[in-house]
Amino acid sequence: MASIRDFLTILPFLTACAGGLVIILLDVFSPPRESRKYLGSFTIVILVGMVSLNLAFMGEPTRQAFFDLVVADDFARFLGVLFAVSAALAVLIAMARLPEEGAIRGEFYTLILFAAGGATLLAQAIDLVSLFIGLECMSVPAYILAAAHRREARSIEAGFKYFILGAFATGFLIYGIALLYGACASTQLSKIAMVAS
Repeated sequence: MASIRDFLTILPFLTACAGGLVIILLDVFSPPRESRKYLGSFTIVILVGMVSLNLAFMGEPTRQAFFDLVVADDFARFLGVLFAVSAALAVLIAMARLPEEGAIRGEFYTLILFAAGGATLLAQAIDLVSLFIGLECMSVPAYILAAAHRREARSIEAGFKYFILGAFATGFLIYGIALLYGACASTQLSKIAMVAS
C-alpha cells in the first residue's frame, strides 16, 4: 500500500494536477464578464511552486516509490525544473497573445499544467507502466492544445492530425511494451536492461 513518502516523491506532479483542477473551478465560478487574466498569473505561481519543490529536494538521497514505479533523484528533479520553467515561458507568451485573440479560457492553463505534470512524471519513470502513464498525461493535453483555436480550421486540423498520429504511436508503444514484458518477464527498466545485456 502506498505511503506518504510515496506521494511526496511525486509531489510536483500532484501539485500540477491540483493546480489545474483549481484553475478549472476558478474559471467556472468566475462572473461571466470578469477578466480571466488572473488565471495566467495563478498558473505561474503553481509552476514556481513546482520549481521550488524540485529544488528543495535537490541533493537528497535517491528513493523509489509506488513499488518501484517512479524514482526521485537529482536528474529527475533537474528535468522537473526544466519542464516547469518551459511551461512558465509558454504561459507568459500565452498571457500576451490570448487577450489579443479573445481566447482566454481556463482550460488552456489547466492543460499546460497537466502537460508539465505529465512530463515531470515521465522523467521519474523507471517502469514501462509509469512511463506510459506519464507519456499519456503529457501528450493528451498537447492534442487538445493543438486544437485550442476552435474557430480556425487550421487549428482543428492540426489537433485532429496530432491526435491520429498519437493514437497510432500509443498503439505501437503498448505493443512494444507487451513484447518486452513477454521477453523479459518484467516491466522494470533496470531488469529489462539486465536481460538485454
